[in-house]
Amino acid sequence: SVSAFVFCLSICLSLCLSLSVSVCLFFVSVCEQDLEAALAHYAAQGAPVSIRGDFGAVRWAYVDTRAQFGCMTELVGEHPDIRAFFKIIADSAVDWDGTDPVRLL
Repeated sequence: SVSAFVFCLSICLSLCLSLSVSVCLFFVSVCEQDLEAALAHYAAQGAPVSIRGDFGAVRWAYVDTRAQFGCMTELVGEHPDIRAFFKIIADSAVDWDGTDPVRLL
């Protein structure tokens, strides 16, 4: 749901702001064909699920891979809706000249 997504973003921002570094990479994102198998793999490597949910038809989870990679890992279930969303983001950056960093998509 949108509220779960907003809640997740607020957690992400809170975690970033609580770190005592001036620049940080908070997460990397990976699309997974089999989200449950990916979650089991990360758990076996000592990376537990921090939060998970659904954004419309798209299932997602954040796993805590800070010990392994220095940042969180967002796992997103492969779905046409998420690919369409990523295309909107990519298309908005095609002719971007670095100005006006906050734009509505």
